[in-house]
Amino acid sequence: PLLYRSLATARGEPADPALDTGAEVGKAIGASPLAAAAIDLFGGLLGGFAGNVALVLGAQGGVWIAGGVAPALFDALQASPFRERFEGKGRFSRYLAGIGTAVVTRRDPALDGLAFALESGGLDEDHGAG
Repeated sequence: PLLYRSLATARGEPADPALDTGAEVGKAIGASPLAAAAIDLFGGLLGGFAGNVALVLGAQGGVWIAGGVAPALFDALQASPFRERFEGKGRFSRYLAGIGTAVVTRRDPALDGLAFALESGGLDEDHGAG
């Protein structure tokens, strides 16, 4: 919503005050060119950041985006310049093209992992998850 309102101000267009969450802005993209532009901007910024993180950490197995508004904007992010900006790192583009990206859509993945660890005996008092 901050990007949406900032874009409205920069363009001199009125922002719909009812669009006060990222999910609501995402739902409005079919009816509002301003909302669509804000989601594209968000996707591009997120893709650029995720690509930078992948390079810094030497990611090879994929980049997983969890929490926040990303699950609610899944379809809109796929249509945004997310992937273009993720890979658009000059000489590192080929490396990044081989790295998958995904949005975690499960509501509580950490609790699922904890339940699995407990059920499989992967936790003990002295060492935590093992």
